Amino acid sequence: MRGSYKVVIQNNRVQFKLTINRNLTIIQGNSATGKTTLLDMVAIHEELGPQSGVMVSCKVHCRTISGKNWCRDLKEIANSIVFIDEGSTFVRTEEFAREAKHSS
Repeated sequence: MRGSYKVVIQNNRVQFKLTINRNLTIIQGNSATGKTTLLDMVAIHEELGPQSGVMVSCKVHCRTISGKNWCRDLKEIANSIVFIDEGSTFVRTEEFAREAKHSS
């Protein structure tokens, strides 16, 4: 994925507007700034679509990866923006760096 993408993620309580320049985006920041809310909204939209009550507007798909299956999940994702929580322990591994480098 190349270029910048405008992303709007919203439900009836909150709206996030972002410009993303990389396909793998690690969400960082201070406590209580909405990182977990953002990731949860992307994940629930990914699972339930419009029935989730979350609207995701972007020219490419938005996904999340986490947990022990992150590597398998990353390999299955193509041409998408992938949001990752900074607290995910796999982010600091050489395996993640290698897999991220070879992802689409």
